[in-house]
Amino acid sequence: MKFTKIDKAFAGGYRFNPAGKPQDKIIDFGIPAQAVIPLTAKSGEKVPPVVEAGAEVKAGQLIGGDEKNPVRASVAGKVKGFTKLAPLEEDAVVIETDQTAGWEPLGGFKPQWQDLPAKKLQALLISAGVLGSGEKIEEIIIKGIEDTPYDLSLAVLLAEERHAEFFEGLRILRSAFPEAGIHLAVNEAREHLIARLRQNKDLPWLNLYSLSPKYPQSWREKLVPAILPGTAFDSKQVLVLPITAVFDSLAAVTQGKPVLDRLISLGGLGWQENVHLRVRLGTPVGEITRVYLKQGDYRLILNNVLVNRALTDLSLPISAGHVSLAAVPEKRKRRSFLTSFFRGVGLGAEHGEDTAVEGETMPCIFCGFCEDACPAGLLPHLLEKYVKRDIIDDNLIKYGVYDCIDCNSTGIFEGQ
Repeated sequence: MKFTKIDKAFAGGYRFNPAGKPQDKIIDFGIPAQAVIPLTAKSGEKVPPVVEAGAEVKAGQLIGGDEKNPVRASVAGKVKGFTKLAPLEEDAVVIETDQTAGWEPLGGFKPQWQDLPAKKLQALLISAGVLGSGEKIEEIIIKGIEDTPYDLSLAVLLAEERHAEFFEGLRILRSAFPEAGIHLAVNEAREHLIARLRQNKDLPWLNLYSLSPKYPQSWREKLVPAILPGTAFDSKQVLVLPITAVFDSLAAVTQGKPVLDRLISLGGLGWQENVHLRVRLGTPVGEITRVYLKQGDYRLILNNVLVNRALTDLSLPISAGHVSLAAVPEKRKRRSFLTSFFRGVGLGAEHGEDTAVEGETMPCIFCGFCEDACPAGLLPHLLEKYVKRDIIDDNLIKYGVYDCIDCNSTGIFEGQ
């Protein structure tokens, strides 16, 4: 195993330490009364249903698409019907569950998988919903940087008792893509974890990296160039996976288990308990809030609280791309400071986040705070002036408007 400590972080960005971080424990949320499964395959392709209303289905059964673009039931029960999910009017299958455990295994899985050819391993991973495609993959980056508020905890994902399974999952990915480089990027603050990982001598092909947990380090735009200098962040030959995908790979190949659930963190001050929940895919957000949300007025946000919109429809389901559900206290009164620059003080100290706007309304004075915060190296104050005045010309391109990665780092200092 080769270890590299990446000391030089990108300019801009933030290190967050919010109150309400999830504890290092996992609770199984169980099987919901109803599951809503979007008819979108892992590849992103919209697929037609292959079941009808009234049909009995098993967990793991194909309900949309085919083996190359599968959508599978995450629960057993009866197909109640079909619906469309806001805001994109995405087609989905509604299943009334019968609360039974177990799943319908994938064809071709093998506990002693070592003699399976690469193409067969790739087909299993695609059929399970771990990967969207297996073509032309030259580099695989597995990320666990903990840079986003309320990220899944590495102490949970890579607990010491899970290392053997994790390493076996890495071996499966290596065998599925024997020509690809395998890279593991983790939070540099997890020194004990890094030391334990480095003790493994059986994975000479694994490249381990420690990186600063500075937001937005885990975004492809910053992660790929850090690990693979000179490689375009949007290269189709680079596959970026979460750590959970390694365990999903192991389960798919050795047990024939499709991706049926997702580990999500409950972050923010609005939960009765900040924990990691193992949730069946398709579980409506409302079922989670009914059990865990405190009394009060809270803004609910799936995934990144810095860029995603507030949830208004609690019937929306947990999907494979979700890793966190935040409940942030709703404060509608503006907090007044002598200067809005006080917002920049203490971002690294733990404090209670809410939705209140802080500071006075004031015009831009070209102080450069947003420039310092921008991880893309842009001039946000100039871009904002052009866009607000609907001045669309070559200067916008010269100032790099198309290089913005939409991380909202500069929004923290933006005049309100």
